[in-house]
Amino acid sequence: MKIANFSILYYYNNILSNRLMTCVFETVSALSIMTTKDSAKTHLDAMGGDVEGILAGSLEDKDFYNSQGVKQLTDKGFSSDDAIAMLALYKSSKKYGYDISESTIPKIVNLAKVESRGDPLERLIKSPFFLAKTCWIFEHAPYFLFYNESSADRLDSFILSFAKKYESRFLKRGLKTEFISSVPLKIE
Repeated sequence: MKIANFSILYYYNNILSNRLMTCVFETVSALSIMTTKDSAKTHLDAMGGDVEGILAGSLEDKDFYNSQGVKQLTDKGFSSDDAIAMLALYKSSKKYGYDISESTIPKIVNLAKVESRGDPLERLIKSPFFLAKTCWIFEHAPYFLFYNESSADRLDSFILSFAKKYESRFLKRGLKTEFISSVPLKIE
């Protein structure tokens, strides 16, 4: 997965909903069609409502990979990886009430790049939902699993292990996912 310009995506997120959209832009590293925040703002202001509608429409999508939302965003000029990142950040914030740190997605993406092709983490983060879930675990594991005594290597190793186990024990078993619709959308 190659994220283009997270600073631009985070900036666009700010246009749509302050902290969330700021988060999207500060994280991506270089959208091919937009290289500065000013050019991004001009481009994104022109299609702002369209993109916001796509992101909002993705909240009810039962497809873990948000195929329709990714296609709609790529049709607007975003790379598929940027679209996945935007959808993950938006869904995490709007549907589940958790704002992912602006530095987390690039760390997860970089970790997947360091690993060999075909690694479970690389496959897992092709889904906005699973990318968001991996970010949540990455942000909370240092405190809940390692009691704030973990090293970066230990956390990376844990994330890689999580991806492998999640894929083999949940996704590849074809477990039913209907229960997900009964999970509260947002805790107020």
